[in-house]
Amino acid sequence: MFFNLMHLNIRSLVNKTDELESYLSNSHIKFNVVAITESWLNERTESLLGMDEYRYVDKNRRDKHGGGVGFYVCNDSTFRIRNDLNTIGSPKFEMFAIEIINNFKSKNSIVMVSYRPPIYKIKQYFKELEQVSQITSNENKFVYLLGDLNIDLSPEVSSINKIQLNQLVTCYNLKSMITVPARISNTKKSAIDILFTNHPENIIQCGTILCDLSDHIPLFASTNQKINNKTVADVTFSKYSYSTHRISNLNGIFRLHYKSYCSVTSKRQAQKMTKNKPWITKEFKKC
Repeated sequence: MFFNLMHLNIRSLVNKTDELESYLSNSHIKFNVVAITESWLNERTESLLGMDEYRYVDKNRRDKHGGGVGFYVCNDSTFRIRNDLNTIGSPKFEMFAIEIINNFKSKNSIVMVSYRPPIYKIKQYFKELEQVSQITSNENKFVYLLGDLNIDLSPEVSSINKIQLNQLVTCYNLKSMITVPARISNTKKSAIDILFTNHPENIIQCGTILCDLSDHIPLFASTNQKINNKTVADVTFSKYSYSTHRISNLNGIFRLHYKSYCSVTSKRQAQKMTKNKPWITKEFKKC
């Protein structure tokens, strides 16, 4: 079962709907889902986005211009909107999720699109993204996260935001599939558009494709979602949060009991502590 995804930061969808529809109809790849960021839509313009072969669903800003995320979903695909995920975080957290209902031979697919404006606080964004990831990682489904986070993932770039983003997605078994520049200008190029998945082994082909609808180049991925029961085993993974609050709690508990243990002078007492493991407290387990 092949499943094709595309993401485009389009920077005003209402002015480019016809061009995008023509581009998709002439593409040699039949995309099941097209993720859109920076749609710049509002309540008046949402009704102007019809396409013959796709249905558009979205989440837009209500208080000011700009932003906006959504999906064009192929009419052949059955899906539902994941309102449990879409209501996480503040109203300014621009993330929208749907679930593609696959047939009995394959798991369902959770597809998410997100846009983080440069002015949106990075710590707040990571906190909200982690809340979403905690839920999706506990579901036995394919997970795809696409969008524009305004964090440059180019291999030659070394930034704290890039490091923290990679730490976060790694904790939830997500891997970045594309690190080539998707935004190129006369003076700069950057890999700020993302495509993460929890099943990189199912990606047949991915990369960027030529398109002049925006100053961002579209990302795409073609996946094979057929499950081979002979080679894939059900494995239970432990999920670990990287959040600084949780790590601080663990460090505090460790320092407390490490200090107590090092102050022990009796060999008998040390043997007893080693056997009973008093440092594995209820508070430690809660973290």
